Amino acid sequence: MALKGYESNTFLTMEEANKMGATLKKELDENGKEKLTANGKTAYVKGVKIPYIEKGKWVPQVDKNGNTVQVQAKDKEGKLKFDENGKPIMRDLKEFIPHKEPIIETTTLYHSSQFNNLDPSKFKAKDMNKVHQKREYFAKNPEALNKTEMVNSLTINSKIIEKLNNFLKSFKAGKNYEVVKQFKEKNLFKTLDMKAKKQSSISM
Repeated sequence: MALKGYESNTFLTMEEANKMGATLKKELDENGKEKLTANGKTAYVKGVKIPYIEKGKWVPQVDKNGNTVQVQAKDKEGKLKFDENGKPIMRDLKEFIPHKEPIIETTTLYHSSQFNNLDPSKFKAKDMNKVHQKREYFAKNPEALNKTEMVNSLTINSKIIEKLNNFLKSFKAGKNYEVVKQFKEKNLFKTLDMKAKKQSSISM
């Protein structure tokens, strides 16, 4: 993602920020006064919509009686977790349910500076080893970049599929992706968002 003038590349969703006790900042005008929406409500700073392909969803696993299956939680070192009273800390056991066909979804990301009361020290660095390993593989095997991507099976505009394929190839090769002038990124996200809503309503 382009940093757009931000000093760091720390982006997160509203849900992730709220779980950390942070709140989204209000949008201010050039005089520092709070802006209002067309409906007269408080305006908040805007995020960036990012399209992604969803292959399926993780859902709580249930037993034959319909009860959620739980297991004891473990810490990062693989040790079982207990509360202050010595009782096991339980968590829902989840299973991955694949969609019949991949679905395009969108999520909105915000920069960490767009939130109030957000402590950067709580951020966890993402493990990029798998990404680097894949890029090394494609660097040694460039012919693999021509493999048919999943996006080709999506029922969306052929131009969008072409741009998504180009983006995926750039990502795999570890190169920056630049949208051509004839097809602006803003229109891509807008079209993908509309397609995502349509497909989501059909799949429900």
